[in-house]
Amino acid sequence: MLVIGYQNVTPAKTSWKPFLKMIWRITVDLKLIATKAELAFS
Repeated sequence: MLVIGYQNVTPAKTSWKPFLKMIWRITVDLKLIATKAELAFS
């Protein structure tokens, strides 16, 4: 649903780059949190 609305606002070519960057940053943040949690509970 988010992707469809995002594409409607901006052209298809430009919409994917910031969207993918946002997803990438979220996944990196989650990985960092996961590694910190593992170190804390180990």
